[in-house]
Amino acid sequence: MVYLGGMGSLSGAVLSAVFFTILLELLRPLQIIKWIVIPLILILLMQFRPEGLMGNRELSDLFPRLRRFYHFK
Repeated sequence: MVYLGGMGSLSGAVLSAVFFTILLELLRPLQIIKWIVIPLILILLMQFRPEGLMGNRELSDLFPRLRRFYHFK
C-alpha cells in the first residue's frame, strides 16, 4: 500500500490503503481474478510510475485549502 501511494507521501499511503481495500472488497467474489489483477496493477505502477501515485507530494500540495486543517513541523 505504501508503494502504491508513494514512499514520501503520508496522504498517498492513506489514499492507496483505502483504494486497495475497496479493490479487494470488489474482487472478493472473483478469488482467482484477484491474484491476477493486483499484481498486474503493481507491475504497471512500477513500470510507469516508479515513485508511486503521489510520489513525494501531499494532498495539501494538490489542494492548498487543506493546509488549514493540519500542519507538520
